Amino acid sequence: NQRKVVSDRDFELLDANLAGLAADKIRAACDRSIWTYSVEPGVAADIAVSEHRIGLEGIHATVQSPKGQISLESPLLGAFNLSNLALACGIAHALDTPIEAIEEGLRTLKNIPGRMERIVSPDGFQVVVDYSHTPDALEKALDTLRPLCEGRLLAVFGCGGDRDTTKRKPMGEAAAKGADLCIVTSDNPRTEDPEQIVQQIVEGVKPHQPALSLLTDKPQKERGYAVALDRRKAIEKAIQWAEPGDILLIAGKGHEDYQIVGTTKYPFDDRIIARQAVQARTNTSRRATSSGGEGLFSVGDALRWSGGTLLQGSSDFALTGARNDSR
Repeated sequence: NQRKVVSDRDFELLDANLAGLAADKIRAACDRSIWTYSVEPGVAADIAVSEHRIGLEGIHATVQSPKGQISLESPLLGAFNLSNLALACGIAHALDTPIEAIEEGLRTLKNIPGRMERIVSPDGFQVVVDYSHTPDALEKALDTLRPLCEGRLLAVFGCGGDRDTTKRKPMGEAAAKGADLCIVTSDNPRTEDPEQIVQQIVEGVKPHQPALSLLTDKPQKERGYAVALDRRKAIEKAIQWAEPGDILLIAGKGHEDYQIVGTTKYPFDDRIIARQAVQARTNTSRRATSSGGEGLFSVGDALRWSGGTLLQGSSDFALTGARNDSR
């Protein structure tokens, strides 16, 4: 469908990239005003993005319109949102909204919770939580993040239980092709066996990526996948693996603040878990870089320095009276 009806007013807005020559025919046949919009350079349109910059901090663009130039600044992520915002500019113009009000609205527009929601780490990597829970949505989310990624692209994802089983292998394929490192985990397993769900996903992952051990502190390979049935542990491990410049996509649950296991709904929010894990890693980094004194180090620090393996308990546990002595 190439037509997007703005309102019940005598006005329509067309995507110039889709309409092409048809736009002229529609103009001739239609008894209402028609504008076109485009984000593609060189494509003639009434609402045209003349220049833009898309980064992890958001979108900055200049939009040319019949009523003047619009300075577009938005915290939203991705090229698809640039297209959406250009369309929004056209709609606002059709409703006779002043340019200053359009710019203010774009600038103060808040991200929809759980939709490409960003969590910044002081350690130089980024976490993005998104609701993408189909193969197509996961592929698009990874494609959106790839050009924004200076390092590796990581993904934590799963599939819901008691739902379409045929999408599980394609979900694995989408993640394995789009991300560098994957951790396959539980989503909402409901009454299905979580391990069986994960294995069906892995069938799509393993032809494209080698298996990695979750026990490794930092993966030596640039590509690979691991399995962690516990979603919290999967998120924590991915954040432990992340390096400066990396982006971690936590996909599938987005805004949901629960996890359904069996028939019970438990409190669980990917965003809260991710923030807690980022904070725990930051605290560990600060302890490791602090000078002098005792009680500054964690079990995780000791494991890294000694090359040891944690058999039980949490690596964030503080060691009282510990010192880092290179002797």
